[in-house]
Formats: sequence, C-alpha cells, structure tokens
Amino acid sequence: MSISDTLWNKLGELPDNEALHVLTNLFATYETLGKNDPDNKEIYNFFRNLDNAIEQTTQCNLNRR
Repeated sequence: MSISDTLWNKLGELPDNEALHVLTNLFATYETLGKNDPDNKEIYNFFRNLDNAIEQTTQCNLNRR
C-alpha cells in the first residue's frame, strides 16, 4: 500500500472536527514555510491547489442549491 493510500484511509477515518484540525495544521505549516522561503514553488503550488479545491467545492455547493 502506498503512503497516499494509507493517508487517505487515515483521513477518511477522522471525525470532521479532527479533519478540520489536520487541514488547519497543514495550512499553518505551509504558511510558516512560505514565510521562511517565499520563493519556494512547492509552497506556492500547495496554496494554489488549496485555493482551487476550495473554489471547486464552493461551486459544487452553489450548483446543488
């Protein structure tokens, strides 16, 4: 089993409040890394991908209403 499979399983088993804590922790980690290395493309890509995921989710929720 790959690391991503393992992490998907772990994430899927978390209650919503704990999944939100994981996301908050991950965001804060990348935010700190970005402050220390503002030109890091990996950090930029993380936030761009996160923004895209939020936009897609928001659009899906709007379309369901």
